[in-house]
Amino acid sequence: MDKLLAAIADVVRSYGLEPQLGLHGPGVWINGGKVASVGVAVRKWVTFHGMALNVNTDVDWFRLITPCGNPTERITSIAAELGSEVDFADCLPALCAGLCPRVFLYASQRTGPCTVQAG
Repeated sequence: MDKLLAAIADVVRSYGLEPQLGLHGPGVWINGGKVASVGVAVRKWVTFHGMALNVNTDVDWFRLITPCGNPTERITSIAAELGSEVDFADCLPALCAGLCPRVFLYASQRTGPCTVQAG
């Protein structure tokens, strides 16, 4: 999970924002607002993992639920923190560059939106 969080933190940093890891459990925060969640599960000897990064997410919808079971949790997005929308396609190369060496154990070569090649 730490490797997934580190890759997400790289994306956040690429926008000039300072990520905070593990403020209230697994996840990534910016200025006290949760911007990303990760999860890992094991079922029938198979592991599953997932992550969610709020890029241009309308965070108003999170007011209708109790995010992460914490009634005081504030949810944010990269766009909300920057004050303008982000081109989602720009996030993909940074995310792939962070995931490949950490999770997939090979260096990535960015040749387009989320195109990776074994090196």
